[in-house]
Amino acid sequence: MATFLESGGTLIRDRAAHFRGIAVLVGVAGVPLIFLRFTNDPFNVPKLALLMAVVGVGAALLVIEMLQGYQPAGLRTIARPAIVFLTPLLLATVLSPYRGWALFGEYQRFQGLIPYALAVGLGVLIATTFAGRAGDVAYWFALAGAVAGAYATSQYFGIDIFDWANQFGGEASVTSTLGNTNFIGGFLAMTLPVAAALWMEDRTDYLAMLFSALILGGLILSFSQGGWAAALGAGAVYLGFELRDRIPGARWLGMAAAALIAVVAAGAVIWGIVSPGSAPIAETVQLRSGWWEGAWDAGLDHPVLGHGPNSFAVDWWSHRPPEDASVQGFDTTNDPHSVYLSLFVGA
Repeated sequence: MATFLESGGTLIRDRAAHFRGIAVLVGVAGVPLIFLRFTNDPFNVPKLALLMAVVGVGAALLVIEMLQGYQPAGLRTIARPAIVFLTPLLLATVLSPYRGWALFGEYQRFQGLIPYALAVGLGVLIATTFAGRAGDVAYWFALAGAVAGAYATSQYFGIDIFDWANQFGGEASVTSTLGNTNFIGGFLAMTLPVAAALWMEDRTDYLAMLFSALILGGLILSFSQGGWAAALGAGAVYLGFELRDRIPGARWLGMAAAALIAVVAAGAVIWGIVSPGSAPIAETVQLRSGWWEGAWDAGLDHPVLGHGPNSFAVDWWSHRPPEDASVQGFDTTNDPHSVYLSLFVGA
C-alpha cells in the first residue's frame, strides 16, 4: 500500500511539473499578446485575467508538488527579492488612505498591489520551473516579441485587420498588442537582446534570427524614442558581455554606455524641471518634466510609507505644477512615467 501511494505521489508530482511548465510558458508568451477587440478595455483587462489564471494554476501545481516532497530549485534565492519588493507595497497598501484603490490601482493602468504580486508570482514560477534552463523561457519570450513586432509592422503599413483609431489608448498609431506606442516600444526593447542572444549563441538558429528581425523592425516602426533608448542600452550591455573575452573591460564599457544613455535621458527631463520652457527638448520630454516634478513633491509629503500603489493618480491633482495644467488642462497623466518615482509616491 505504501509503495502504491508513493508511486501515485510521484506520478502526480511529475505531471504537475509538466503542466506547471505549460502554464508558465503560456503566461510568458500570452500575457503580452492577448487582447480582445470587442471589449471596452481591449488590452489590460484580458492581460490581467490571463496573468491571474496562469499564476493561480502554476502556484497550485507547485504546492501539490511540494506536498509530495519536491524541493523546487532556486526557491529560496528568488523568494528573497520577491519578499523585499512586496513587503513595502503591502505595508503601504494596509496604511494607505486609498486602500481599495491600492489593491488594483486605476482601471486600465492596474498598478496596484495585486497586479504587482501577480507579476512577482510569475517571476517566482519562472525561476523555479526553469532553473538552469533559461533558453527554454527565452524562446517563448522572443516569440512573443516577434509576434508583437510583426503586428506593429502591419499597423505601420496600414494592413492591420482591426481599426484602433477610435479606441481609447489605441489612437491611430503603432500600438501592436500592448495598446500604447511606448508600451510596445519598451516590450520590444526587452525582447530584442534575448532574441539576439539566442541567435549569437547558435548562428544556424534561423528561427532566432527571424525573431530578431521582426522585433527590430517593429521597434523601429513603433517610433517610441524611449524604446529606442532602452534597446540601445540593453544592446550595449549584451555586447559588453559577449565581447568580454576578446576585449578587456568590454563588460564594463557596455554597462557604462547603458548608464550614459540613462543619464542623458533622465538629464533632459531634469533640465526641463530646472529650467521649464527654456530647454530645447521634445514636447514629450517637457511633459515628463512636469510629471516628475509633481511626483517628487507628492513623494516628499509621505516619504517613508507612501500612500499605496498607484496613489500618484490620486495625489497628482494636488501636486500638479501650474505649467502642466496650463498646457494639458484636463488631458493629463495618471503615472509619472518613471518606475522609481511611481514607487516613491506609492511605497
